[in-house]
Amino acid sequence: MENRLIVVFNEVSGVDSNKNKEKIKSLATAKQINIRKKYMNATIQESFLRLFFFSNNPKPVQVGSDSRRFCIIRNGWDRIGDSSYFENFRKICFTKHACNVIFTYLLNADIIGYSPRWDKPITEEEVKMKADNYNLLQYWLFQELDNVFNKEKYSLPKDDNIKIVKTTEFHTLFINDLIDNLFDKKIIDDWKSRKKIASELTTRLDGFTKIKLHGIHCYKIEINKVKKYLSKVFRNHDKHQPEELNLNDDEITFLLSQQKTIAIDIESDED
Repeated sequence: MENRLIVVFNEVSGVDSNKNKEKIKSLATAKQINIRKKYMNATIQESFLRLFFFSNNPKPVQVGSDSRRFCIIRNGWDRIGDSSYFENFRKICFTKHACNVIFTYLLNADIIGYSPRWDKPITEEEVKMKADNYNLLQYWLFQELDNVFNKEKYSLPKDDNIKIVKTTEFHTLFINDLIDNLFDKKIIDDWKSRKKIASELTTRLDGFTKIKLHGIHCYKIEINKVKKYLSKVFRNHDKHQPEELNLNDDEITFLLSQQKTIAIDIESDED
């Protein structure tokens, strides 16, 4: 890793990356790294590392609901074995001129106010990988809080922010949703524990309190607090939709002329 900008991990497995997840976090964000060579003292070096992981494994890295270190891209399979496509791709892209075009474009890109940690694209593949690591109870609330608990029977007079729901009714609503969405029986059975649900709600979620009302066990839900907490946990949940390019005729003509110019330049590049 000494004096390196890019480090590539090939054929990554979920087991290995999970074992080394703390090391990966450190490499991705540390400002300094230790360089250890055989028979020499360790040295500290400023880190500019950019990590790339390549894998055929569907879950090569562990991605939590609030993950911000990975940009996850799933490549298409339609070009496998298409040697002419890749030969043409290599011919066009792997020249000094083409690399200079790309480098110049990136060098002049306006990144003022851009934060790769918070402004990175959220892809469909990332959302799928995150879903496997979600706390199902929290995710259900994130999706259904307004739909399930907006009924008048849950609201206190003159206070729409506070909802009161029987613990048994809350439990039934959640379990029925898991059943309707065809979750594995083992997962459903695991969540049937009312103690587990009560613990998750009252110790890990802001805005849930267990109370007794007329001798009946209930949850007092402060909607605004719960929403604020869940919006932070799942802030990187929704995938980004690609923006449409609204070009006028003159802009389209100019863009096409530039593409042709670059293609001609590349074909005539002897180096």
